[in-house]
Amino acid sequence: MSMMTNTLLQSVETRLWQIENDTNEPYHSKLVILVGDHAQLPIICHCHLLDTKNYCQKHYVYNAIDWNFTTYHILETSIRHVEDLEYCSFLNIIHCQAPTEEEISSLLNNCYIDENLVEQYIDDKTTILHTHRKDVDYYNDLILHKKFPANQIYVIQLETNARNVEHIQSWVNNKRFNHMQHVALGALVMLIENIDLKVGATNGTTGIVTKLEFDLEVNICSISIALNPLGYVQIVGKNQFKTNMILKDIFTKHHFL
Repeated sequence: MSMMTNTLLQSVETRLWQIENDTNEPYHSKLVILVGDHAQLPIICHCHLLDTKNYCQKHYVYNAIDWNFTTYHILETSIRHVEDLEYCSFLNIIHCQAPTEEEISSLLNNCYIDENLVEQYIDDKTTILHTHRKDVDYYNDLILHKKFPANQIYVIQLETNARNVEHIQSWVNNKRFNHMQHVALGALVMLIENIDLKVGATNGTTGIVTKLEFDLEVNICSISIALNPLGYVQIVGKNQFKTNMILKDIFTKHHFL
């Protein structure tokens, strides 16, 4: 809902007018339920495309003509974390205001771990969070090497025809592209892009690596993943990116995201 524009909401009502052939009653007694935080993310509109530094305000959904006539409810607790009362209470605080140092320390002091303690928390019930994205790849690799013997871990090679082109090495080695460095059969992985919505192979879905396919040069070319919770097997291939930074020369790179 947060990325919805006021014009999109108005389009819903307009379409109902067209269907019912009547413009006298708003939404024609149809119940329209909007869920989410209407100011959580910037909206998607053409204004944002023209000005990438300043987010558009006039097209926010709460500027829709009918917004003032809607009934809205504010949840008093985070439903997804309701079983963890202490953490849920902390989320309720930061939802409304900046937490104090005392509030942060009371809940999070015992949550910080260093890499020497990682092995103790490798289980199906614990999620290790990071404050910086660059740490995610490092700790993922660290956990993989702690859980699997070295002879069961495979190196994932970055394939490119630009390895020796000096002035585009920053593009070749961009960490946002080359995420997976190693993999093992039985490893828990997460998809970070939508692949097949019909079977649940979506961004954020986790699964277990069940099979690795190799090409003629013994490089991994596809990974089969049994997705949670139903176990559907999704085969993931390498992504390809191209650049033509030099006239007539096209460079490519292939890797698993």
